[in-house]
Amino acid sequence: MNLFDDFNSCDQYKKEQEIQKAKMTYRELVWHIRRANMTIKDFAELLNMQPTSITNLKREGKVINKLLFALAVVMGELVEAGKDPKKALAPFEFEKIKGKHKSDEKDLFKKKKQ
Repeated sequence: MNLFDDFNSCDQYKKEQEIQKAKMTYRELVWHIRRANMTIKDFAELLNMQPTSITNLKREGKVINKLLFALAVVMGELVEAGKDPKKALAPFEFEKIKGKHKSDEKDLFKKKKQ
């Protein structure tokens, strides 16, 4: 008998496993962002992201990052507890996620010189 057999059969463990397997939807993400009294733009800027990085998740089949979803949930909980989520995240410096295209290239379709 394995030491973890009793734990693995526990109802709480099974519930947690189901939560981990569940896929979060874009609609749920937006609901939690709004619950935190924020717009998608506010939420994205707080995390040093482009708002389109979040709205692009709306497309069918896109998987919502669990960490992103967890942040939205926690921020909503903070607001409901009377706390300011922006103050709670102020000590953290989120790295800017670089876009797929270089912004300093003015003409992407420039002809090659011969």
